[in-house]
Amino acid sequence: KTGLLAAFILAISPMHIYYSREVRMYSMVALTVLLAVYYFIKALRYGKLRFWFAYLVFNLVSIYVHSMTIFILLAEVIFFLIYCKKYRNLFKRWLLVHVILFLFLIPWLINVISLSRFIFMNGEKYFGIPNWAGQVTYKNIFYTLKNFSAGYNVTGVVYIPATLIFLILLTWGIIKKQKEERQEFWAVFFCFLIPIVSMFLISKIKVWYVDRYVLPSALFYYLLVALGLSKLRNKYVIPILCSIAILSGCGIINYYRDILPDRKTCV
Repeated sequence: KTGLLAAFILAISPMHIYYSREVRMYSMVALTVLLAVYYFIKALRYGKLRFWFAYLVFNLVSIYVHSMTIFILLAEVIFFLIYCKKYRNLFKRWLLVHVILFLFLIPWLINVISLSRFIFMNGEKYFGIPNWAGQVTYKNIFYTLKNFSAGYNVTGVVYIPATLIFLILLTWGIIKKQKEERQEFWAVFFCFLIPIVSMFLISKIKVWYVDRYVLPSALFYYLLVALGLSKLRNKYVIPILCSIAILSGCGIINYYRDILPDRKTCV
């Protein structure tokens, strides 16, 4: 039920529709990241070699497709280290997989170190790094969640209720899942939170915070929102889904009409 609800929310997400229309990596990386985390949980649950192999491959592809997905891998590593006692019988296999992953990432790492040094010195001139954003504050995190919830192309009339609905459901999902103490929940939660927090902290040194860089986190945001929705009584689920669909529809309509929030005709 949670998976179906999350799939529905993703299908009508204005932000994901926005980037699915671009001939860029964002749709592909959403798929590979989701598969990486899926096989990570399967590997922890069943310990089979084929799941570890799939986890390695999809993480490797994700990072080569978009460098910022390294923070998804970081979230997976942090989760495993926190729960290493529970999974101590899998530690050797986990370590071997990550050593192999690291070896395959050496060319990527060399390039990233070289490129990062150049960008940090000349980024504004050559790469359009968003120095226009000014100082990154906690408002940036709120606006990221707003964009995940309602997209770029809506005014406060739409994004405020949409974001409130999503955050209330997210909180409810966290409360209900804490009682069940399922470790897999925290894997999803870390994959949602750690990339956003990591980009935020990096941007305290050098402005780097861009919503599309943490777009894969939206997948896990929708899963957590869907979890909260699935824990409600059935009589509340349909009205809330209809509300989400209507609010998302405003962003989608504005996008296809090429209307931005500063236009007077914006919903």
